[in-house]
Amino acid sequence: MIGPEKESADYQVALPCACLLHTYRFKIADATRRKSAEFRALNPLGQIPVLRDGDVLLADSNAIMGYLVKRYAPRGNA
Repeated sequence: MIGPEKESADYQVALPCACLLHTYRFKIADATRRKSAEFRALNPLGQIPVLRDGDVLLADSNAIMGYLVKRYAPRGNA
C-alpha cells in the first residue's frame, strides 16, 4: 500500500488488513513522490492510497477495503 503518513484513508485500508491478520508493506508517498512518473504510472491522478496485490492495482480506499475483504476474509465471514 502506498500513501502519506497518518492519513485517514490509509487507516481505513490498514484496518481490514489488521482484522484479517493480513500482512502488507506500506510505502510513504509524500507530495513529491505522488508527482513522480513512477507513481503516476500507478495512479495517473496522483491520489492515494494505492494498493498493488499481485496483478491487482487499486487507487480508491473504498475499493481497496472491499477488495481486501472479498479476497482475504475466511469463507463464510465476508
